[in-house]
Amino acid sequence: MDKLSDIFNETARKHPDNVAIVFHENESSFHQVTYKQLQDESMNVAGTISGRHGFMVDISDVASDESNFDAFARKTVSSSDINNEQHPSVIAILCHPGPAVIACILGVLKYNAYFYINPDCSKVELMTCVNRVKPKFILVEEDVSVNVDLDFIVISAFAVFDKSFKLILLKELQNHVLNYGNRDLAYVITTSGSTGIPKFVYVPHRCIIPNIYDFVKIFRIGIEDAIFCAAPLTFDPSVVDLFMAFKTGAKLVMVAPQVLKIPDVFLDIMIKEKVTILQATPTLVLSIKAKVKETILSKDLGLKVLALGGESFPKLSVLKNWLGKNCKTRIFNIYGITEVSCWATVEEVNVDEDVHCIKNDLATNNPTKNNENVLDNVSDDMVPIGKPLSSTIIKVLKSDYEEAAEGEQGEIFVGGTERVCWVDDGSLCVLEFINVKDNDSKQVLRQTGDKGVLKNGSIYCLGRLDFIVKRNGKKISLHEITRACETFSYIEKCMTIQEGKKIIAFVCTSNETVISEEIVKKDLKSLLSYWKMPDEIIIVKEIPFNEHGKVSKEKLLEERQIGITCNITNSDSLEYLLKTHWTTVLGINTVHYKDNFVKCGGDSLSAIHLAEELEKHLTYEVPELLDVILNRNFENTLELLTRCYHKENKKTFYPRKRLRRAYPKNESRFGQQSGISERDIVLNIKTKEIQADIVKQKCVVSRRGFFKYGNFEVDLLLPQHTELSWKYNLGKCIDSSPIIVEYSNDKVYLFVGSHSHNFICADALSGGEYWSITLADRIESSPNVSQDGRFVYVGCYSGDLFCISIDDGHIFWKYKTGDVIKSSPVVDYSTGYVIFGSHDKNLYCLNKEGKLVWKNEISKGSIFSSPCVCDHLVCVATLDGVIAGVDIKSGVTLWKDHVSKPVFSSPAKYSEGIVFGNVIGDIFGYSFTGCRLWKYEVGSNIFSSPFVLKLQSGEEVIAIGCHNNNVYFLNSKGEKKSVYCGKSPVYATPFLYIANNSYVISVICETSGLVNIVSLNDENSSCQPVLHSTGKTSLTPSTVTEIKIPGELFASPVLHRNKLYICSRDNFIYSFDLKPN
Repeated sequence: MDKLSDIFNETARKHPDNVAIVFHENESSFHQVTYKQLQDESMNVAGTISGRHGFMVDISDVASDESNFDAFARKTVSSSDINNEQHPSVIAILCHPGPAVIACILGVLKYNAYFYINPDCSKVELMTCVNRVKPKFILVEEDVSVNVDLDFIVISAFAVFDKSFKLILLKELQNHVLNYGNRDLAYVITTSGSTGIPKFVYVPHRCIIPNIYDFVKIFRIGIEDAIFCAAPLTFDPSVVDLFMAFKTGAKLVMVAPQVLKIPDVFLDIMIKEKVTILQATPTLVLSIKAKVKETILSKDLGLKVLALGGESFPKLSVLKNWLGKNCKTRIFNIYGITEVSCWATVEEVNVDEDVHCIKNDLATNNPTKNNENVLDNVSDDMVPIGKPLSSTIIKVLKSDYEEAAEGEQGEIFVGGTERVCWVDDGSLCVLEFINVKDNDSKQVLRQTGDKGVLKNGSIYCLGRLDFIVKRNGKKISLHEITRACETFSYIEKCMTIQEGKKIIAFVCTSNETVISEEIVKKDLKSLLSYWKMPDEIIIVKEIPFNEHGKVSKEKLLEERQIGITCNITNSDSLEYLLKTHWTTVLGINTVHYKDNFVKCGGDSLSAIHLAEELEKHLTYEVPELLDVILNRNFENTLELLTRCYHKENKKTFYPRKRLRRAYPKNESRFGQQSGISERDIVLNIKTKEIQADIVKQKCVVSRRGFFKYGNFEVDLLLPQHTELSWKYNLGKCIDSSPIIVEYSNDKVYLFVGSHSHNFICADALSGGEYWSITLADRIESSPNVSQDGRFVYVGCYSGDLFCISIDDGHIFWKYKTGDVIKSSPVVDYSTGYVIFGSHDKNLYCLNKEGKLVWKNEISKGSIFSSPCVCDHLVCVATLDGVIAGVDIKSGVTLWKDHVSKPVFSSPAKYSEGIVFGNVIGDIFGYSFTGCRLWKYEVGSNIFSSPFVLKLQSGEEVIAIGCHNNNVYFLNSKGEKKSVYCGKSPVYATPFLYIANNSYVISVICETSGLVNIVSLNDENSSCQPVLHSTGKTSLTPSTVTEIKIPGELFASPVLHRNKLYICSRDNFIYSFDLKPN
């Protein structure tokens, strides 16, 4: 019998220049490799694992002392050892999807068996995998952390398609011997859990290879085909997809997991790549049903083969509605279980022929007990599971394990003599039969957990046996309810689940505006006894799927909340609507009037989702809604909705109970006495004098860039790699961006605060602490330094702006506002004024002594972002979407405009005016007089602030991050110059600078903890400057080096004197040295 690696290598020799894999990281970025390139990289992996000569390593005699670990990579085994039929080792692979992981799989398969582990799994899941499978080695991608409570040692480092990997040895498992009799083990995989608790299945080559040969022949796959891999690598259909391509020299099309969650995107990719073969679950195809008729199931663009498996095959009437006119796609029903990896049967479906009608025949041939008839679970247009594939036996057995006769039902069993996998701990907990036709050879049959019926020599699957539940002492089949719903022509798919004591049927219909719960209930009563009726029927737009493409129960239960229709007629309905969406978005069960959304676990993104859901149901916009959700409590949000409802509908209604005010009568709207104390000066503070000529000459570096006051020349390098210089633990997560201040006496300070309430001053070069102070509440505001350089300003959740002496950390004064301060203060260096916003909706201007110069309530929205000083003007944005220009001396509003949605982004000054983004992805350019100059739309949430860099050519580069993982680079006219495609959302402000006087460098922090140092030079520009004499600059992003931080990154990076400063949500400040070649 061939091995999987042999199949690939033979094809690679025949078709070395064929495209083997096209991997789409997102809708705009892809990577393709040829068979020759993939083979070369896989051989590199195999060589790294086995040693120089490429033989399988016998790891049983690797000594336990660490001195022998170093010799591991040099150890080889003779061919005579190979002939002794050693057991292959199981080598785990922890890597993100893409060509690199396929090369690792092929490399491992050469002499061993692989076990792919999802790199996004939790620590508990990873430990479960390691403890159950006990791999001695793990191939780990550099960006993936190995979070296991086991001792391990790195024994080799190498690269695959420019991705860095490490081969690690788990020391505790080095002497573990796999108790498995089969010597041709190919891989280990887990079941999806649809047949019970997930199990670990050890699959030999001889079990999976018949599948590959069969489907290549049945689907008529050739070298010209493109096969779309819809299954994740943790799901065994992916193995069939991979090696159907590798057997024939066809092209394999893969996408990143996040792409598969966006139906329109992966459909566009399928069309672009001219996919001809698709193996998927019905639920995955159902997610794109609106467009398949005109695209992949049309006459001209249609697939050659659509194979549906992993779930119940759709009704023929539904399937026919998917097909375009004269569609030539061949459609198959495939059936199987992971315990007999992978598929067991196949049936080609001709939709144009008459549907399979078995109901009347079954009625005359099925005497059943207790008045329960098989027909209760059979629909008119069901499709049989098909004929057994090679080396496969399939039977329907009754409860006494006798084979079912025509019309009888039982459990479906799958297996054979060759297709035998080892499951869980090695015990074959299955029935064993002696096949008389094959003399005394053993058949191993495994239970599928599916109920089946035999008719005309074909087996029909009637659903899961474990979908039988008890209610009021009577057994009810959830699958029976599902099938009954699916008999109605207006229902495309149904899923019935039990939640607590309730039975809920989720039905997907193409016309949800016409079909109601009452209509479905009325029709169901004609098919089901009253005691079988579901407690709830939820109409949904689509049936959601999980990472394996199967129906997701968890997402359906979310739809249960969101899908409930609410007739908004009074305050009780408003309260119900708010409670429903509030608890659903946060994933909690109850909510109280005084609950704050953020303190209950919410964040800005989930607050936007909640606001959008509420506005969708209300059918009108509520400008202040997001602001109130983020900064008030449930009761305040309900009050706002009630006021807006009253205003929108212009009618009076009387609520069931009058809401209590959220604040005492003797206080103002925001909890502060009406006559706000202008300032609260801390007396008896002794400060040490700092010489005026020193403090006035300084260089300030913040997330906005470099600001020099005096003679400071800083040469910045083009980095090729980084080294950790120091790190500092601030006790709790850090969302504030640091500020660096260098004085002419060569002192360089770093200032930053955290959620621990601590605010520190540290030596930016060594990380040593000068002083630390604990403020009244947590700190998200980024600090700034005073005009004279003696003090640092920072805002606090307590509503105070603090002025702190740089010399010794004493509070010189503090000013109390009416609410939380998240806005970072800015300083006008002509007047010394410090200006900042508050969630009490006011913009404040204080003088150097902490006295109020003016305050201005810009709008009805809080001020989250930081203001921007532009000569005589200060520009500010609010959470109800207002942008305004205010006179810096008088505080008078000079102009104001509305950008329709909240603004988290801080405005930044550029040559023509200011630039900022709103939360729905619009980037605006405004003049200093308030005229909108341009708008650029990115189509995804923006929480990042823009960074403006002026080039030597006079041009400007505007960089801003986005929730869609991208960073956009625009010019001063709002025209896109380039896009950097990351791997996770970018909330932080990108930091731009010019290195070696000619290279444009951007530091980009992604929320996942990945820090990318990116060159914006021309392609292959390692020695080519980007600032051309023509004055035009070409920007082509390419990653120079990466850093992986353990925590999430919301704070923006700052760079000074070739040191990079990163603040993380893992509580640490990190300082990295930038190193040249």
